Amino acid sequence: MALYELLHKVSFDEIAPFLSKSYDAGRRCDYLKELIEKYDLAKGLNQHNSIISISASPKHPLQPQEFETLQRLLYRIVSEPQFCLKADDALEEDLRIDFAFYSM
Repeated sequence: MALYELLHKVSFDEIAPFLSKSYDAGRRCDYLKELIEKYDLAKGLNQHNSIISISASPKHPLQPQEFETLQRLLYRIVSEPQFCLKADDALEEDLRIDFAFYSM
């Protein structure tokens, strides 16, 4: 089932956002990774039926190595995540990760 088809068949139980404020596009991924690991921010996020949305500005898009870093980290924490990449002009140099959990 494609992600857009899935979104029309589910109800979202919870959305948990993480937003980087490193003010440096070169460190934003490392900053989020550090926060998630150091403060165990993903505790309780290991649920089935999760979608992880990663948003960045088109002026400062998510780089392939950033996506790989976040994927490796989140695959260790979340069981079978589905990733969705989004563009958000308001983010400027920042990066946002939203965790959504759904039930069918």
